[in-house]
Amino acid sequence: MKFDKNIQEQVTDLFTSYAKPDSPGFAVGIVYNNEIVFREGFGQATLEHYSPITADTVFDVGSMAKQFVGMAIALLEEKGRLSLSDKLRKYLPEFPEYAEEITLANLLYHTSGIRNYTVLAYYMMGYHESDAITGEEVADLLLALPSLHFKPGERWEYSDSNYFLLARIIERITGKALGQYAREVIFDPLDMRQTRFRECHSQVIKNRAMGYVTHPIAFRSPYLYRERRAGPDTFHTLISNYEHVGAEGLFTSLEDLFKWAMNFPENRLGSHKSALMARVLAPGVWIDEGIGYGFGINVGKYKGMKFCGHDGAIHGYTSSMMVFPEEKAAIICLANHTLEGVWEYRDRIMDLVFPGSRSSLAPSPPSQHQETDPEGRLIAGSYQNPSTATIWRVACQDNRVFIRENDTWEFKLSRVEPFVYRVAQPAMELSFVMDFTGKVREIKGATGEQSFTFVPFLQNPPCADELAEYLGEYRSPELGITFIVDLDGQRLIVRNKAKHFCSMDLAYTPTIKDSFIAYDPHPKSSQITFLRKEGAIEAFVFRDYDGDGREDIRFVKLK
Repeated sequence: MKFDKNIQEQVTDLFTSYAKPDSPGFAVGIVYNNEIVFREGFGQATLEHYSPITADTVFDVGSMAKQFVGMAIALLEEKGRLSLSDKLRKYLPEFPEYAEEITLANLLYHTSGIRNYTVLAYYMMGYHESDAITGEEVADLLLALPSLHFKPGERWEYSDSNYFLLARIIERITGKALGQYAREVIFDPLDMRQTRFRECHSQVIKNRAMGYVTHPIAFRSPYLYRERRAGPDTFHTLISNYEHVGAEGLFTSLEDLFKWAMNFPENRLGSHKSALMARVLAPGVWIDEGIGYGFGINVGKYKGMKFCGHDGAIHGYTSSMMVFPEEKAAIICLANHTLEGVWEYRDRIMDLVFPGSRSSLAPSPPSQHQETDPEGRLIAGSYQNPSTATIWRVACQDNRVFIRENDTWEFKLSRVEPFVYRVAQPAMELSFVMDFTGKVREIKGATGEQSFTFVPFLQNPPCADELAEYLGEYRSPELGITFIVDLDGQRLIVRNKAKHFCSMDLAYTPTIKDSFIAYDPHPKSSQITFLRKEGAIEAFVFRDYDGDGREDIRFVKLK
């Protein structure tokens, strides 16, 4: 197929609402047959003065950094300076003995069992993205953990800690900072002049886009932002002061990412060009059906075509790059705001460039219609799985019943018999068990040989007297953090005792017995569950439906 002017116009039309002087926006690029066929900027790099986004505007690309760390590891392996079978403690002997069996392959493929420092620091300890956190602080945090979340190699679980540690291993082997080594072996050979790992937060970066969010960032408790104080189009800056690299910390431009993307089908790095790229793109672990993980990059198939790529989301920026090596094609989207994720536009562009069946990479958009099904109205409501903390919103619209999972993914239910439904994808069968009043008591579900239960949100939230038993101070000795649980009407306020500001100072409302959830612009949502011993509150744990190990760290109630 020829990439014609009509496709260019359709891609441009996707972003016209951002092509104005008072909005952040996007840098968008398309490679076809290894030629750049589309490069456009939409919106402003900064709203403080007129600065249109161009192909040379520099963005923080978040987790897209991992593929560059992966390439650095591949180049060191090619030179015989490391082996993926090497143990972590060969290079970082300061790690506790529980990490004895972790290999570099476990780090590379996210199978190490090391908890995600991003989750620990920002979604438990209360650091904000604007806080300056050094590599030494991250290392100290990881070294203080008492155990792994799971046995190395037992399963795949995405953790930024893995690539932070790979970056430190690169520094130990080469004697050079990650940024310097990456410049010598990747950025300079590919003439990526605007790309760098930023290891000092005050470093000047030319042509940098500012990151924007639509909620105010202030050094006080975010739960005070219960009422939106500005209009929906009011933007606030979110400034990154990170001083650690590996899992993130990469700043680059659309123009430089063209060079990186065009290197996949015809690799110019290392000594064994094609063999090196084949090594980088070989899946070391399968994440999901048809999707694997290589050297810091996802690999799989889209409409029968092999692809590789990675997304990023950090500090008001989102980014995505999808490369189709055999077609010598790529789609790159960078944004300096969080109004809409770039992956939503990436999927639309892919469907324009490669016509055919609709992409299944993005969730179905929520419907907005009138309820009509009587049984659907009976089972509609909010439910939670006590084991996983997953939340389901069951709704009925236009005679169809569907579930929205964790306010993101949506799947349709097909009625088998009264109050029994099937789901095609993911395959499962659900039974809504009713009580004598005609209300749902629980949802019994099964997928394959696994069964699960969801229970409805509390119909009558606990009153202030009932909430009183949760109040007090709770401490995690591993993290060295104490939280104060206090009362605000029919909600719990959870505050960090030590810090001047904490992004986890949130107002929690009850979901099911002993479980609470907080919604906030940052970190969007947080869940806690209180644990009992002989009927009395003993501790609380943070919950996460992604299963990132937060449940394993207890905040014990102090006497």
